[in-house]
Amino acid sequence: MTGAAGGLSGGLYAYMGAKLVPGAAYLLDTVGFDERMREARFVVTGEGRLDHQTLAGKAAGEVATRCRQSGVACHAVVGSNGMNDFEIRLLDFASVNESKTKAKLRKTGIDLARQAR
Repeated sequence: MTGAAGGLSGGLYAYMGAKLVPGAAYLLDTVGFDERMREARFVVTGEGRLDHQTLAGKAAGEVATRCRQSGVACHAVVGSNGMNDFEIRLLDFASVNESKTKAKLRKTGIDLARQAR
């Protein structure tokens, strides 16, 4: 896998002959994400920080891309948002919620749960 903290995948490739594949896509395929996503009203993904790397293979970006392609709304709950409005539109997040405290995280969760009703 690529994206696994950098050195881990490189070491396994160099010393064990591991096959390098995009980590987020591999993980989502392994857990059957697409089938589960299509059964949901919407998806909530989380990330410590949304930024330009989110567009280049971070799990939150892969989740958002798959949701967009399937017409399922995707909400991001993050510690901080470093993406501009254009980058957010590229991934088609229905909302981006910065939740830096336990209280804000709880409120965001309650607000999103109310949307599912």
